Amino acid sequence: MPLYETLREYAKETHQHIHVICNKDHAPLELSLDNFFKVAHRPNVGLEFGAYAHFMMNFWRSTEDVLFMHDDIMLTKDVLKEISNYNTAYQAYIFKNLDHYKKNIAHGRMIFCRSQFLNEVSRRGGIWFDEGNVGYTAPDNSGLHKPPSGCQDHNAGIKHFDAMAGAIGDDEEMLTQLPMYIEEIEFGFRGKF
Repeated sequence: MPLYETLREYAKETHQHIHVICNKDHAPLELSLDNFFKVAHRPNVGLEFGAYAHFMMNFWRSTEDVLFMHDDIMLTKDVLKEISNYNTAYQAYIFKNLDHYKKNIAHGRMIFCRSQFLNEVSRRGGIWFDEGNVGYTAPDNSGLHKPPSGCQDHNAGIKHFDAMAGAIGDDEEMLTQLPMYIEEIEFGFRGKF
């Protein structure tokens, strides 16, 4: 996948740490690893928010900003540089454009978080994820599909995260929940473009 090559090259050039947390038993492709580009594997429990929580508990350095994202996204090193220089908000959801935002409002596909925000997330117990969800995603966005027994809605992670982001924004006077628009990003949907 081109994304992994872009991330690896970006890490090598900038010396920013990139961790890929795979919700699979193996990496999606052979990756050339070094000190700045690492891959970890975990069972798919809690979908992306389970992976984000795993990263926070095992790899995050408390002074580092983080870009959480899915791997069915195409972007360039210039886009990564633009995001890493973002300083308007402490937390932002990234969208292609206003239409993409209107269809999603908040989503777990691409979230930028400054270290100050993530330290507050940690103080509040970390990133919540649905431990009963072992890979369930609805076949579409209609909201008409009932999750399996023991599993909450497939969007439970983003609902909890967004509520926490709003509370942190209010309590700590941090600007959170902002949309950030970057036309150069291509978002897939469940691995398809």
